[in-house]
Amino acid sequence: MENLRSTVIMKTDLAGFTDRVTKSSHRDLSELLGKHDKIISDVVERHAGTIIKGEGDSFWVTFPSVSTASLAAKEMQRDLQHAQVGSSDEDRLAIRIAITVGDVLHQEGDIFGDSVNLTARIESITPPGEIYLSHAASLTVNKAEVSVDYLNEFDLKGFSQRERIYRINQEDEIRLFDNRVML
Repeated sequence: MENLRSTVIMKTDLAGFTDRVTKSSHRDLSELLGKHDKIISDVVERHAGTIIKGEGDSFWVTFPSVSTASLAAKEMQRDLQHAQVGSSDEDRLAIRIAITVGDVLHQEGDIFGDSVNLTARIESITPPGEIYLSHAASLTVNKAEVSVDYLNEFDLKGFSQRERIYRINQEDEIRLFDNRVML
């Protein structure tokens, strides 16, 4: 069934995963991807999101609102950090996350359109551990729940005009995990 509707899109990507593939055993990679998949799927479920598809070390996810997607993204970042407590710096991975909103064609369990392409382009410029938003997403996020900073305008492949990009502030907070404190 085909239909066009306004959709909040998130793309995640494990930064540094390609380098990790060449240095790790198949078993270690399988365990790493299993932990990553669990973190993402658990957070998505808690925030009423829908995983459209996984692509190895990345996911395409839709959410009911930009605020919900933003809060989920912050939680994904924190949960991945928690999962790596005690790991050496060289073993740590980080997620790059991009969020957009716009008209999207939903067809046969997949999504298509300019907003989908924009999400992929924004994710490609997002540094590890960061969450970037499109201009449209920044306009609709609830600023009382999510702090957003304007970054700059970027030239993105496939787009004729420069795109205004924003970053979600990930304020420090204290969290207690299994008798550990993390700041």
